[in-house]
Amino acid sequence: MTDLYTGQNLHQQICDLFFNSTSTSNFDSVKEFLQRVFVSLDESEEASLNDSMAPSLEIIRTELLRLSILDPMVRHYLEFLKFMSTTPCLAQVLINYSMPTNEKDGKGYAVSLLGSVLSLSCLPKNQLVTAEFFNKPSTVSQQEHQITERNLWLLIKNLNDEIYTAFYNMLRLSPEIRHLLLKWLGKCLHANAEKAKMWTQHAAEDGTLAPDGFMLNLGNVLLRLCKPFSKPQSDNLMKVDVAYAKATVNDDDESRVRGKHLQGLEKETCLVSVESNDVTSLEETSASCFNFTTECFFLTHRCLQLSFQVVHGKLLKLTQELGRIQRVWEDAVAQAGSGSDMVQRMREVMDKTMTQYLTKKAALLEPHALELALKFYIATAALLSHLGSSSDLLQPIQFPLPAGVPKCLTSIPELIIENLVDFISFLRRFQDSMFLTASDDIGQLMSLILVFMGSPERMKNPHLRARLAEVLEALMPHEDQRSGLLSSSSQAMASCQQHLFAQHPHIRHLARTLLQVFVSIEMTGQSVQFELKFNYRRPMYRVLEYIWKVDLHKREIKALADEALQHMEATDPPIFLRFINLLINDAIYLLDEALQYMMQLKEKQSEREATTAAPSLQRQQDDAMYHQLGMLARFHNVMGNETIHVLEYLTRDITAVFIHEMMVDRIAAMLNYFLVHLVGPKKRNLKVKNLDEFEFKPKETVCNICQIYLNLGGSDEFCAAVSRDGRSYSDSLFLLAQQVLLKIGKGVMCPDIEELAARIKVDASLQLKDEELLDGAPDEFLDPILGTLMQDPVLLPTSGNTLDRNTIARHILSDQTDPFNRQPLTMEMVVPNSELKAKILDWVQHKRNLTTSEDCS
Repeated sequence: MTDLYTGQNLHQQICDLFFNSTSTSNFDSVKEFLQRVFVSLDESEEASLNDSMAPSLEIIRTELLRLSILDPMVRHYLEFLKFMSTTPCLAQVLINYSMPTNEKDGKGYAVSLLGSVLSLSCLPKNQLVTAEFFNKPSTVSQQEHQITERNLWLLIKNLNDEIYTAFYNMLRLSPEIRHLLLKWLGKCLHANAEKAKMWTQHAAEDGTLAPDGFMLNLGNVLLRLCKPFSKPQSDNLMKVDVAYAKATVNDDDESRVRGKHLQGLEKETCLVSVESNDVTSLEETSASCFNFTTECFFLTHRCLQLSFQVVHGKLLKLTQELGRIQRVWEDAVAQAGSGSDMVQRMREVMDKTMTQYLTKKAALLEPHALELALKFYIATAALLSHLGSSSDLLQPIQFPLPAGVPKCLTSIPELIIENLVDFISFLRRFQDSMFLTASDDIGQLMSLILVFMGSPERMKNPHLRARLAEVLEALMPHEDQRSGLLSSSSQAMASCQQHLFAQHPHIRHLARTLLQVFVSIEMTGQSVQFELKFNYRRPMYRVLEYIWKVDLHKREIKALADEALQHMEATDPPIFLRFINLLINDAIYLLDEALQYMMQLKEKQSEREATTAAPSLQRQQDDAMYHQLGMLARFHNVMGNETIHVLEYLTRDITAVFIHEMMVDRIAAMLNYFLVHLVGPKKRNLKVKNLDEFEFKPKETVCNICQIYLNLGGSDEFCAAVSRDGRSYSDSLFLLAQQVLLKIGKGVMCPDIEELAARIKVDASLQLKDEELLDGAPDEFLDPILGTLMQDPVLLPTSGNTLDRNTIARHILSDQTDPFNRQPLTMEMVVPNSELKAKILDWVQHKRNLTTSEDCS
């Protein structure tokens, strides 16, 4: 037979026959002819269909790998993929030929026949490939960039639609073909699992793992397969069995029978850890079989973790890098002029980085994929909310939540929540109008927050619960949306978001939930980097400010404050008390650090002005240190300003907790300390150039601090506490403050400040007489931490030390241990030292009697 075709390449001719007919009227006849030929070959005993087709498939694979997504031939290859997907024997050949020889080779899946189609993307396949789009972006208008982006979106959507059709066809052909395709998908994702680890993201670019474009397309195809259950009330959604994540299989046959093709999930950290002696759930998992909906749900989440989340992370890094390059470029222009070689080189670097940024952004922003992903995540939120609240998916969630924690939470990987948070945060930043496409179901995201964010029993990881605040911020109306002058779509979005925060069935629980997660970051018992902690809290501050302006939430916060006032010394301190204690701690730390950094910047700026001819290397090192200082100063200023702002608006309507004897001295000392630095003689050390660059807003901070004084100034206890602060208070403090207020146009506050200052001055005079009277108190009467005369001494049972009750109460708010030996301690454990208290009272009375006698004589 082969002698008849000597010198001819039959395999190339088969390819040519197919591709030359795709645009002709007889294409269906050609497909039917080839199908009969291949089916006959499969039924014959002369040779296997795999071997017969392999050379043709290799030709197609090789051609596909060199194609651009722009190439007109892409359409023809997609037709071939769909052709192969409609017949069982051809689909089996396609999948088998696409399985890498080494199943652990992540890149092998991307360069396979199936993978070569999925690898068509606007993203380069590796770092060595020159970018195809958005080249020299600084020379092109914004409008042209938008046209390029829209054209790419159309190409990406059409590509993914066609690949989805082929996958869908194969999944429906037969149980065996479905098994083979799911096996390919599961092994592909497992082989590329390293992409999820930050430290291995460079490996994808070095060529050991599948490229990002391949993974994004695969995720988009899987999202299309999830459409039947991407609805909150879907019957199909109820079929998802979360036990899948913990199930393991031993071989291919077990994988086929049980419907479990994705490996590695069982090693993932779950929302709740399994108790070491609790084997019931594991036994149930080991015997489970799983449906396609369950497989599709988990395959999609794993793929989105390895695709969208990875590319989004790289996009954020590029944003930071562009900011850094911009600063270096501006310095270069200032030093060498805009025409220098250095500036031109920096412009080229900036252009290349911007090309990467625009390409990745275009790949992530394809509108249809975003809409599918949003619906998928909303369905995920609905599923998790009901599982977490032990309620039926078709029944409303009931609050308060049941005390028992559902066992199913021990099987749900944290990566599902991480995916959701990452995607919603991306939408908030780049395409928040997309929320309108799911406005009727957006409340499912709020339900997820209310069930999990304030419940460490349902989500053990405090960092993950804190990240849910990012979703909460995304659901909140933007500041510009609240200010009016909006387009009709923006008005609709703002109305939807406002309704969500006011009318969600369980929204009144939001304030407590928010404060619980705020406090939990501090109370984890883990070492949390301060920058990470404050980054978690930043969206919480924004949400808190917004809900404070909504009457319903304001009433709930006031109720929490009243609860705190009634239980100031409870074994488990009330949530509002712990919250304001941390606010004060944060304000002290952040503002103090910010002032120190501003002083250092002042010194560095003076040095830079004095040094005109430093060696190049030394100048670069100095510039790097200066920019690092600037970043730290900016961070602390931003967070310090926000923390003081929260204290300012809370104290307008809530005062009793702040002026309680347990808290009043701390807040008074804090206000005094920062006011004297901002209005006193040392303020000149903070005068740096370009205040806005470092987010240093002394005028705003002075106003906020003065307003807090006025908010609390109606209390005699507060005025006395201000005057008691020997470190920072002086008679001139408020005079200096008034001078600054007049300079910055806030003179309207001066009469009230002057009146308050007069009252405090009287208290200070009385306080001075008391200090003179009680000078020389025995050491045993003094608080060992503060060095002040104790009013209500209590004995710490584990260390045997005696402290003033208010001192240890404040300590326990932040750290429930004995400060002398770190043993557990609560206020209920401390013992009143009545004997010592009687001695102190006798001594004080004796001193007063002596003074009275001297005055009489």
